[in-house]
Parts: sequence; structure tokens; C-alpha cells
Amino acid sequence: MTEKQYKKASKVVFISIAIIFGYIAVTLIAWHFSDANTSNWKMTLQLVTAILVIIASAVAHFAMRGTKLGAQIMVISMAAGYFIISMVNSTAGAYAYALPLLVATLAYLNFKFTLFVNLTVLAANIIRLIINYDPADQDTLGANVLALFVIVLVGYTSIAVTSLLRSFNKENLGELKSAAELQGES
Repeated sequence: MTEKQYKKASKVVFISIAIIFGYIAVTLIAWHFSDANTSNWKMTLQLVTAILVIIASAVAHFAMRGTKLGAQIMVISMAAGYFIISMVNSTAGAYAYALPLLVATLAYLNFKFTLFVNLTVLAANIIRLIINYDPADQDTLGANVLALFVIVLVGYTSIAVTSLLRSFNKENLGELKSAAELQGES
């Protein structure tokens, strides 16, 4: 990717990160103030994680704008933030935070970025399934298996789309080179 393309892609990814992790932070703060007895180490860890992801991504976006390193820092911070939050968040729909993060990663058209985020999300959800496994609680088990299934489907799709778009780019470059050579010969 060019510097200009990294700037554009990173802007989309940063806004996605800010919205997702900002939402997590705001809901945790609101929940804390709605009932002071609900605050615990898990809530605090999630809040600190969400804030740190936003800060790391902001630094990467604004200080390393247009660089692959800035993009890598944002991808790593959002994947790590998702992993930590999904390990301690007890709500059934927590897996869904991964979906917009996976889609945002596609902006880079980078197979390694997409694979890294997908593997992190998959690992987090498998571990979460194991941690929360209770054969007597079929509702939670069903919700976790469904979440894992959705994650696998979205993961496959995002990897396949990244590969497809990269091959389209290569084909288009080949077509442009052929057209330039033909024009140069005439």
C-alpha cells in the first residue's frame, strides 16, 4: 500500500476502533454509576483495556499516519483489546464486538492482518467456550457455540474476500502493464 492508501485505510480503522471501544468504555462507566455495587475487577479491566486501545490507536493513527507500522499497532491493539475483554466479559453477545473489527481490518487488504485478527478472535471465543462450559447450562452453551459458528463464518469470509481483492489488484496491475506496453509500442 502507498502512504496515501495507509492514511485512508487507517482513518477508517481508527474510527471503527474509537466507536467500538468507546462504546464499551461508556457502557461500563454508565453501568458503574447506575449501581455502585456492580464495580469489580473485571469491569475495571475492561474499562482500562478499552481506554488503552483507543489511546494506542490514536497515537498510531496520528503520530504514524500513513505507515505500515501505524497500521500494525492499531491491528495489534484492537485484537489484544478484543481478546482481553472477551475473556472477562460475561454477556452472551460480547463476541459480536469482533465483527466490525474484522470488517475494518479488510481496509488494509493485508492477508496477514486479516489472518491475525481472525485467529485472535477465534482463539478468544474457543477459550471463552471452554471457560464457560457448563453441561447443565444449555442456554449459555448454545449461545457460545452459535457465537463460535458465526465467528468462523465471518472469519472465513473475511480471509476469502481479502485474498480475492488482492488477486483482483494483481490482475488489474497486470492489465495496466499490458496496456502501457501496447501503448508504448505504438
